[in-house]
Amino acid sequence: MERKASAAIVIAALAAAFWAGSEVQKAAYLDQCLDLGGGQNPGNHPIWVIEQAPPSLQLGPVVIAAQGGCRR
Repeated sequence: MERKASAAIVIAALAAAFWAGSEVQKAAYLDQCLDLGGGQNPGNHPIWVIEQAPPSLQLGPVVIAAQGGCRR
């Protein structure tokens, strides 16, 4: 009987740890979504608003942006 109780406690602790981890991951995801300019749709569906960068030309390690800038 003692073994079953120990197993139940371990399973409950693992389930609680999994739930807590998923809540932390969800909060981090929503925070990142808000940082990127997104928010919440009705129904709690997260949205991300990301501006599309203008096309650039990549020649090996050099990237030439549409604004004429160049970075290595």
